[in-house]
Amino acid sequence: MEAAGRQEGLRIASRIAAAGGTLNLIAMDEPYFFAHVYDGDNACRWPVEKVAAEVAVFIKAMQAAIPGVIIGDTEPLTGAADAAAYIAWIKTFRELNGYDLAFLHMDVDWTRSTWPQEVKSIAEYGTAVGVPVGMMYF
Repeated sequence: MEAAGRQEGLRIASRIAAAGGTLNLIAMDEPYFFAHVYDGDNACRWPVEKVAAEVAVFIKAMQAAIPGVIIGDTEPLTGAADAAAYIAWIKTFRELNGYDLAFLHMDVDWTRSTWPQEVKSIAEYGTAVGVPVGMMYF
């Protein structure tokens, strides 16, 4: 996870600042899925608690370097990564770190017949606990 984690994020933020840019929002690219769910070559298969702890380290480093930056997550609704998994992800992240992800955006596998109900479940849970849930459309 560190290969594209904290150090890379800080390097990119520094390059943006050096070019005169301002970084206001970071959408992480599937940290839960690739660290916990993915089971292909070189899979981490970390417990969800370890993923939440590592993501929190990234968030704290980025917020220290860029005060006020908003950081959320983008995750795929595919395979074993279902509504229950993402509800557990939101819940575990909060329980372990004492704060929520700023948002959760779902990258939906449109061939998944249950996607409308699953996204609705995730969004309803997110609304109940204060984590905005959105979808990526192509």
